Amino acid sequence: METTMYPTTFTELTGLIGILVPVVIATFAGLRSSRTKALENDLVQWRRLNELALILYNKDGTGGLWAQLAAAYELGNSPRAQRPAAKTILADAANHFSGNSILSAALASAHARASRSW
Repeated sequence: METTMYPTTFTELTGLIGILVPVVIATFAGLRSSRTKALENDLVQWRRLNELALILYNKDGTGGLWAQLAAAYELGNSPRAQRPAAKTILADAANHFSGNSILSAALASAHARASRSW
């Protein structure tokens, strides 16, 4: 008797399809779920960038210098996708806060970190 790995009867074909369909559906569902999670993480990173910019400019004066220094440091270490926007924020803030020597030094250091290609 010769054995083959391919289905030879309708019952074997039905069993193979019954196994393959859930596997294919689970694969596509997993891929879609991971893509959705990546988009959500990207949105969270952009929101954090916006919060850091608000902290850095500190228009109402409630954050203080330490919060601005921490925001500058975090902007300097921003993820690769947000790095161009972070560099723009840091450069503008350096012009805006040129009279504050401590904050200007922190902004220059953060801008140098964000400008690194690696």
